[in-house]
Amino acid sequence: MTLDISTTSSIPSQWQPSGWSASAERVLQPGDWVTLREPISPFNHREALLLCRQVGDWVVWIPDHGEATMSPSQFC
Repeated sequence: MTLDISTTSSIPSQWQPSGWSASAERVLQPGDWVTLREPISPFNHREALLLCRQVGDWVVWIPDHGEATMSPSQFC
């Protein structure tokens, strides 16, 4: 028995290399996790879950904080 690895997988990879940023090459969608440039407070996480768009901004959920409205420029 042999394993054929010459074909590509139809499952898209969610892995992104270190230093990757939410720039124009990626379309942000609800359900995506993003890294924040600056946490809301020293006690909050640096990641946020995108919930929905709101007039150019995003409503996000931040663990240990709750909901917030943020601009895409606040994401790494």
